[in-house]
Amino acid sequence: MKLDYLVFAWAATVLVEKANPRAQRSHSDASFTNLSDVDLTSMKDSVDLGDGADGLREYEQKRAAGRRDGREASELRALKVEQDFLEQCDGSSRLACGGTVVMAAVYGPIECPLKAQLSDRAIVRVDVKGASSTVSRSSKWLEKYFRESFEPVIATGMFPRSAIVIALQVMQDDGSVLATGINAGMMALVDAVVPLRSIVCASSVAMNSNHTLVLDPTQAEQGEAVVHATFAFESGGGLVSCKTWGFFEDERSFSNAASIAEQAAGKVQAFLQIASNRKVNESHSI
Repeated sequence: MKLDYLVFAWAATVLVEKANPRAQRSHSDASFTNLSDVDLTSMKDSVDLGDGADGLREYEQKRAAGRRDGREASELRALKVEQDFLEQCDGSSRLACGGTVVMAAVYGPIECPLKAQLSDRAIVRVDVKGASSTVSRSSKWLEKYFRESFEPVIATGMFPRSAIVIALQVMQDDGSVLATGINAGMMALVDAVVPLRSIVCASSVAMNSNHTLVLDPTQAEQGEAVVHATFAFESGGGLVSCKTWGFFEDERSFSNAASIAEQAAGKVQAFLQIASNRKVNESHSI
């Protein structure tokens, strides 16, 4: 199987950590503010929000209105991640994106009940629980969405008649909970050394009543938005999943939202990769 180089290199660092007994149960605690080698330049420098200079000027005028928490329209909230802190699972992570916190645990590959087995691949099951209005309304569609986001990049064919279980616990929900859940789950899969074809990272975008696109919306911003959406992308490029609440006014608005989200997902992936590598380095320095 040909694995994406980035995925292979990233997973290899986790394999090294697992092979080192002194690295076990060591915590990784990293944030954008503490990682000087993460590019923290404003997203506005790298996101194309319109056709040429006119589109950029239009966006800058809308951005000038600002947001309640002081962020620019294209700015992510602070990220903080912790790995390998649960002992009764194969991999774990806890990811905070501003006031939204999701904990993830991965079990497997494990034995699968006979009735649920697939002869050619492992099944992927996602369980979601937590204190969130999104979760409380209906966890079934949410579990389906997460499963459809993770399953395409997991090398399930390597483990026929098995199961890979991803448990997500929403600890706090202050918006963009689907994106945070995908990113937390992916970090736990990497921590569990589950073979992956590529890495999936996600980001959310909302359009407010002024028709301004804002990145990583809070719960209040989502409640006031005309439309908000979560996009998940593979590391090699390509949209894996998209969930939308409301309707974009035209194809251009949707395309701009997807472009912003893809740029942001790339930055999230860079952060998670550096956090994972940093964890290994700190473990070996003990």
